[in-house]
Amino acid sequence: MTERDMPALQRFLGSGKWFRSLPPALQNAILTRSTLQFFSKGQVVTLEDSPPKGVYAVIRGRVHLVREIATGDEALVNVGEPGYWFGVFSTLTGQATLVTAVAQSPARLLFLPKSHVDQLIAEEPRYFAPLAKLALDRYAAMLRVVSECRDLAPERRARVRLAAISRMRAQDMPGAGPVPISVSQGDLARMVGISRQTMNQILARLRRDGLIRIGFRRISVVDVNRLAEPAPRRTSRDRQSSAQASRPISRLRGGRANW
Repeated sequence: MTERDMPALQRFLGSGKWFRSLPPALQNAILTRSTLQFFSKGQVVTLEDSPPKGVYAVIRGRVHLVREIATGDEALVNVGEPGYWFGVFSTLTGQATLVTAVAQSPARLLFLPKSHVDQLIAEEPRYFAPLAKLALDRYAAMLRVVSECRDLAPERRARVRLAAISRMRAQDMPGAGPVPISVSQGDLARMVGISRQTMNQILARLRRDGLIRIGFRRISVVDVNRLAEPAPRRTSRDRQSSAQASRPISRLRGGRANW
C-alpha cells in the first residue's frame, strides 16, 4: 500500500464506528503495517480451522463467511460488505480460524498480518483492549441473535436476523436513510434456516408493512426498531393479503426472483 492510498483509506474506514473509536496512533499503525489484497469471485480468503492469518477489512466487494455444520453442509454466518472487519478473534487468541471467508465478487481487502498485530500489542499493550472490543462486540451481537431466535417462528427469526445484520452494517458504514444490505433471498434463507419460498413470503409481508425495501440482490431496512419487535398476530385476511403481496417478488425477472 502506498502513502497515496492512506488518506482515502483512513477516511473510508473512519466512517465505521469501531475504527473511528481507535486512538489516532493505532489507526495509523494499522494502516502503515497493512497491505491491500485483491481476490477474484469465488476465491477463498481464509479457511475454517486453519491457523490465523491476520485481520481483514472489506474495502470493495462482498465476502461470505461460512462454517461447516454437523450435516456436512455450510451455514452462512454473515455477509461482509465494505467497512466490515473479520479475523480479529482468531488473530488475538491464536486459535484456529472460525469461519471460511469466500469472495462473492471481485474484492479488495485491507490485510494486517497476525505477526504485525502481535508486534503492535508487544510495543503498546494498551492496544489489546480496543482490538479485542471488536471481537467482543461481534460475540455479543451473535449471542443476542442465538438467544432471541431460540424456538421462534420463522418470521420472528428472519426479523431478528435482518435487524442484527442491519445494525452491524450501520456501524460499519453509517449513513442517513434506510440501511442497505447486499444479501440475496436465498442467502438470507440460509442464514435463518428456512426455505427460500418461506423467506419470499416473509419478505413480502415485511415490505407490505413498510419495514423493508427490496431491490436486486439488496434489501434496505427502513425501520430497524420496528423490525426487531415481535411480529403482530395475523388474521386470515392478513394471511390472504400477504400471499397476494408475495407474488411481485417472484416476478421481478422473467417469473423468477433473481437473487
